[in-house]
Amino acid sequence: MSNDVSRNFKIKRKNTMILLSVIIIIEYAVVSTIVLLCMKNAISNEGSIDAANWLGFLGSYVGGVLGGLRTLIAVVITVVNALNIQKKDRDDRRVEQIQATRIELTNRIAEYLGTYITHITNYDNNVSEYRVLEKEVERKESEYVNNKK
Repeated sequence: MSNDVSRNFKIKRKNTMILLSVIIIIEYAVVSTIVLLCMKNAISNEGSIDAANWLGFLGSYVGGVLGGLRTLIAVVITVVNALNIQKKDRDDRRVEQIQATRIELTNRIAEYLGTYITHITNYDNNVSEYRVLEKEVERKESEYVNNKK
């Protein structure tokens, strides 16, 4: 069971890393394209906004969006890792509980078995004593009968 959980965790981790890599590559491709297009338009159009102002606005806007996306990705990764740790802890506690139950059951079986063996031993001793007494009675009876004759 532990091996399957470890394997599943590694597969999920690999898939998560691939997904994050794809998101980051797409993010940079889109942002780079937008920046280049905006810079081209800002430089080619001579309007009320010069290239430096336009670049400052675009940089702050893109930085805010990218920062927000990265924060969201970091929060998702943190939550997923926390859930995995909680699941592992829960599984570990369950295993410990099962082991404790097995130990308790084994101790009870040993206690009952010891009591049973004690009772059998006492019974065997009583039967042996009974046989000894029975032979003693038979001997006394035969002595008594022989003395009467």
